[in-house]
Amino acid sequence: MLGLLLWAQSHPSGPRNVRTARGAGRSYPADRDSLRLLVDSHLSRGRKVESSGRVLALVVPHWWPYAYTVAAEAIKQMEGEDICNVVILSNYHGAPFSGIAIDSSDAWETPLGGVPLNRRLAAKLVQGNRLIRFDGGPFQDDHTIENLLPFIQCALANEFEFVPILFGNSYHAKVIGEDYRVLADLLASNLGSNDIVVVSNDMSHFLPDVPSTIGADLRSLELICQSSIVELTAWQQRVWEMAGAGSDPIPCCSIDALKTVLQLYNDLEGAGDIRVLAYGARSVAGFASILISKERPIEGGTTCEEGR
Repeated sequence: MLGLLLWAQSHPSGPRNVRTARGAGRSYPADRDSLRLLVDSHLSRGRKVESSGRVLALVVPHWWPYAYTVAAEAIKQMEGEDICNVVILSNYHGAPFSGIAIDSSDAWETPLGGVPLNRRLAAKLVQGNRLIRFDGGPFQDDHTIENLLPFIQCALANEFEFVPILFGNSYHAKVIGEDYRVLADLLASNLGSNDIVVVSNDMSHFLPDVPSTIGADLRSLELICQSSIVELTAWQQRVWEMAGAGSDPIPCCSIDALKTVLQLYNDLEGAGDIRVLAYGARSVAGFASILISKERPIEGGTTCEEGR
């Protein structure tokens, strides 16, 4: 709750529009102490790895409770870091809509307290292109972003703000969009060296069996590590074709969000590193944690002071 108190001090009228936790008691424990114990237990078993430069982005699975262990390996990389803003990207898991939505709330609550949105940074992104707009509707039933917040809250010792972003190209829509290029360019222009992008993404869904899931995911992960957006898009289409009529497989449920961080990685100067930290698969889906870093940190416009 400290985050909301600090927000209120700088905004005397207080948070006017707070999104309450939808997944508490369903996706994760509703009790504060139980939730913290659960998250801390997983983070304590994670390992922090050496990266070449600053962590630019993390890819984190969100399908609780199956992905707790895998997700912790990615979120572990935030521990001890001075992170000001966390931009969380995902594809909407409902009916498709046009463009890209940013939530219009002032803050989101979880059982661990409130997390304020960085409205200044969000406004810059919205003003940057007409494809992006404030729209709280798609976030009302969202779980892909909310499920990650308790892990991030436990990992970050400092106060942080965040920006939740959903691509309208739904995870089950077989549409190849280019909106990710717009968002990648705006993030490069507006993020600072103390900001991080988190992609909320589960790997392949609804393939015939676990071996098929693992096979599809290994190829996807290979292409992600190569930052090969064109090849990843082609592989996504290939998975659809291999599944045949009457099935609805999902190669990556947040493909546009993934392409955004890969485009950002490719556009930034200097050497970098993309590596898979952990992977797991069940009968219905695969889960992977991925670390994306660059030797030269992103140096756009945002500073810690701007957002606080």
